[in-house]
Amino acid sequence: NGINLDKISTAKTNDYTDQTAQIAVEKAEYFNKMKLVERTANEADSALGYYILKAVTEDISFDKLNARSRIPCCRDTFYDRYRKFFWLLSKER
Repeated sequence: NGINLDKISTAKTNDYTDQTAQIAVEKAEYFNKMKLVERTANEADSALGYYILKAVTEDISFDKLNARSRIPCCRDTFYDRYRKFFWLLSKER
């Protein structure tokens, strides 16, 4: 589901790296990592994936997130799935 980095190479000419190709590779790597985080959040809990992703990427606590978005579960359930997210992410990497 990510960008195939095998098709992107950093061309070298006279020992200078093609900066455009290097930037493209870095952007593709970042894109792939973000997709992994999104997939893993939804794998941890499909109903709470959106909230887990917000909490992780924006460093928002349950209380703040719940005040903004009314999370459809209790704190204990949320943090159980939050921990599951990090466990799954660790397994994936």
